[in-house]
Amino acid sequence: MIGWIGAFDNEISDWTEMKDFLLEEITREEAMSQFPTKKNKVESFMEYRENCEKDKWQTLYGCTCGDSGCSGLGTIITKKEDSYIWTFGEEENELQFIFEESQYRMAFQKALKEIHSKLKS
Repeated sequence: MIGWIGAFDNEISDWTEMKDFLLEEITREEAMSQFPTKKNKVESFMEYRENCEKDKWQTLYGCTCGDSGCSGLGTIITKKEDSYIWTFGEEENELQFIFEESQYRMAFQKALKEIHSKLKS
């Protein structure tokens, strides 16, 4: 899947990252309903997210912890008509990948279902 999604035992951050990649809003209430047995962790994580400055970049691979030398590969994700577009670089060095919407959403929905099945076990 995308870089570090699923690499750690943190389904809350995986779920929120996937929602970000789908350009879907994440509310505290929805997060609480997705993880009812982990309300304290959800509350802490959502507070952290709200206090972070959200920029236009999504991290594809790596870490966004802020430690020197620790970074990720980022892209700008946009949605146009029936596709999602990942843009790397800027202006004359720009590279774009275009994904058909139904396949893109299906890949993330499958990963979200896997997370939910882990939660039930």
